[in-house]
Amino acid sequence: MLQTPPCISLVRLERLYVRHQRLQLLGRAHKAPILWTRGKLSCAGTVRADGDRCTSQEATASEGKPSGSSQQWSAAAALSLQEQQRLCISSLVVVEGKQDQRAVLQALDAPVTVTQGHINERTLVELRQRMLHCPAMIIFMDPDVAGRQARNRLSQEFPQALHAFVPQLQATSPVPSKWHQAGNVGVEHAPALAIRLALQAARQLQPLRKDITRELLESLGLAGSFSDSTGGSQADRRRRVTALLGLGDCNAKQLLRQLNTFSFTPQELHHAVQQVDAALQAAASTPDILRYVREE
Repeated sequence: MLQTPPCISLVRLERLYVRHQRLQLLGRAHKAPILWTRGKLSCAGTVRADGDRCTSQEATASEGKPSGSSQQWSAAAALSLQEQQRLCISSLVVVEGKQDQRAVLQALDAPVTVTQGHINERTLVELRQRMLHCPAMIIFMDPDVAGRQARNRLSQEFPQALHAFVPQLQATSPVPSKWHQAGNVGVEHAPALAIRLALQAARQLQPLRKDITRELLESLGLAGSFSDSTGGSQADRRRRVTALLGLGDCNAKQLLRQLNTFSFTPQELHHAVQQVDAALQAAASTPDILRYVREE
């Protein structure tokens, strides 16, 4: 439970709270949360109504900086810091299950709907009805094979929708529960920050894009016959890369199509491969270290 700072009177605190509420209403009108930062308003980068991401902007507050010392204002602002930093988007977020919906709603303010894992005609009709009241759609599926298949199905029906991806490691449950076992993959397991970052970085569908080629995948050890000194086969390397990018396990042909269709850049692919190489090298050196320790 939040406690009132002793340096601020209740009357002063009430005035600051009212001002904060007025600023939040202003932020929702502009589809972005408003943050107080030393007498300035900061519009956090988010997704506009038309689906585009807007950059961070700052404008001087019309009411000026609140009276009182900076310590008093910092104490009052800390009371609602979590609420101030909540991302607010108007796009319809589509997830697979109820627990995924709950996780997204805990991370931000947005209309969220579920498919229950079934993309049938009834689900599509319901989504079309929801889209009558929302300016755009963000498809946010689990980073596994089932999520990839559901994403591809929805992208065919809603080609203008944006697509959000969360790394598989961040969406994996480390412990079992009454609903799933340890190692279960789903958006529901991702932390709030990972969910916000994924939705802010939502990508446009570009089915005709050819920026990433088969030759590039082969040069990076993600296609063709490949084996290196660390013991990482092309299938293992590809599985690790797709986990980092949140694509779900797929073969070389599927990976090439996914990377181009969902606007992944060659730089992003190179960065993911570098992380995989570092992990494989670390794993290759671990058995030697363990054997040395046992001998000692």
